[in-house]
Amino acid sequence: MRKLDTNTVIFLIISDLVITLLAFFTAIQARYWLHFGVQLTWEEVAQPWTIYVLVALIWGVTFVLAQVYDARRTARALDEAQVITWAVAVACLVFAGVLYLTFREVPRRLFLYFVVGDLAMLIGFRVALRAALRYAGRRDPLPRRVLIVGAGRLGRRVAEGVRAQHASGLQIRPAAALGRYRNGRPFLSTWLVVDGRVCRECCECIRDRSSRSPGSAT
Repeated sequence: MRKLDTNTVIFLIISDLVITLLAFFTAIQARYWLHFGVQLTWEEVAQPWTIYVLVALIWGVTFVLAQVYDARRTARALDEAQVITWAVAVACLVFAGVLYLTFREVPRRLFLYFVVGDLAMLIGFRVALRAALRYAGRRDPLPRRVLIVGAGRLGRRVAEGVRAQHASGLQIRPAAALGRYRNGRPFLSTWLVVDGRVCRECCECIRDRSSRSPGSAT
């Protein structure tokens, strides 16, 4: 699976940090304005700027180590939600330990608001981003077709990855016109389809190379 480019990774990191800091700020406001339990004064609820720095450092390092920005682990929406949930859980555990050693006066309900709000906002942002990319992909008049040679295990893994990236315009070139099927899926064995035309000369080269490694994909 193709990795995310540097600009995309930087955009996602900055977006996640901004969302997390916004969630912490919102949790502070919620703890002060929502009258559940013991009512606290603003001095008891307000937090110093050093905690914001701790949040940014912990979440930034944890998300990178948890491979939140690895396209191979976040190809599907469900996989991405699971990775983000795991990363937020680890970051919250680390944050709770740091608060226990440094800022014990942070209200527990504020911490709960922050965890729930941060997770909901991060996943919501990714869902909205995927929807926007899917909408942009539908409007793309020039989809990129992908031809997979071989129906082995590697070929099937490549096909699953391509299908997961359909929002970016990737489409698997069908070989149904050749009448070749294996396990209910069309595959290419002898002929190569290029822009709707059959090219045997090109296929001979690919077939010779793929015969050395069964299940190879191009």
